[in-house]
Amino acid sequence: ARAGSGAGALSVVEVRPGRGARGSLDSTAARAPRRGRLPEAAVAAADRLGKRERQRRLLDKLSDLDLSRDPVAAGRVYLLHGRYAVSTGQYGAARGMLHNALTFFERGKDEMQQSEALRRQALLLSHVGEMGDAARMAHRALTLAATDKQRARSHLALAIIDLLANHFADALRHSDRAQKALRGTDPA
Repeated sequence: ARAGSGAGALSVVEVRPGRGARGSLDSTAARAPRRGRLPEAAVAAADRLGKRERQRRLLDKLSDLDLSRDPVAAGRVYLLHGRYAVSTGQYGAARGMLHNALTFFERGKDEMQQSEALRRQALLLSHVGEMGDAARMAHRALTLAATDKQRARSHLALAIIDLLANHFADALRHSDRAQKALRGTDPA
């Protein structure tokens, strides 16, 4: 199409993706993790910012992905749903979502993600007063922690559990270990 006529006229070209281009995009399970990464990051950001309606909408979009061939990606989606449930006070749902996340991470043999799911479960259990189970999960999370940052988070979870159980010396010990892990000086 032409806009105007004469010497200074602009040409406007309409560009549409061809059907062949659309058909060449494969929708295999191999692409699912890539399609899910950006929405996962958006869900996590909405969670941290407290934007619950946006978080819910994004979680619904993630739920539409076919992750049947990628247990770790499915576990991450369950983990995000668990975080949402905790933040909205739906502790029973959160417990189930975090349990499912852990199951998928175990199936995918991803110890780093297992540690994350266990730590979150431990904090949830401590919140509802199940200190013994909370401590066991937090210790297991610490055992599976793959990075210094993850070890620090696990120690902090143990410190919180110890504080809630009135074990102040143990809480201080775990806080100190968390600090050392972040500095890279904890012998783990």
